[in-house]
Amino acid sequence: MIRDSGAGFAVDKISPRAGEIDSSSQFPRDLWPQMGDLGVLA
Repeated sequence: MIRDSGAGFAVDKISPRAGEIDSSSQFPRDLWPQMGDLGVLA
């Protein structure tokens, strides 16, 4: 379940912004709280 949630988040939220993330070398700040809601930061 955790793996599926993480994979879904990556596909839905991170993949569409991969070009932006790669070009800026910065992970979008607005995604951190969403990752926290999934429980992957602790």
